[in-house]
Amino acid sequence: MTRISNVDQILLLIQAHLDRLEKSKKSSRTDRSRRAAFAARPPLERVRELAAADSASQSELARALIAALLAQEFGNELANDIRFQDLIDRVNDALTADEHASALLASAIGQLAEPAER
Repeated sequence: MTRISNVDQILLLIQAHLDRLEKSKKSSRTDRSRRAAFAARPPLERVRELAAADSASQSELARALIAALLAQEFGNELANDIRFQDLIDRVNDALTADEHASALLASAIGQLAEPAER
């Protein structure tokens, strides 16, 4: 029978920890590639996926839809500009303040959540 010393136990613990770290790195690379693939899709398609997943609130979906439409119009490279984010907020506030515009926005979000017809 082989005795396991304290040094052997420590080495086993370190090896187990390194194995967990390696698995974590692999899953983090996979997550990054998934996020990159999601970001590469057209803005409206991303909003459609969010709406279909039913994981975002109505106000989050409204803001995402406005952002997608503005990004489509002015270009995705502006999406990280603080002035662009301010523009999204102002458009969102204006649309939600108007009863008819708010209803149209809600209708558009509802249509995005519906499965696409083939």
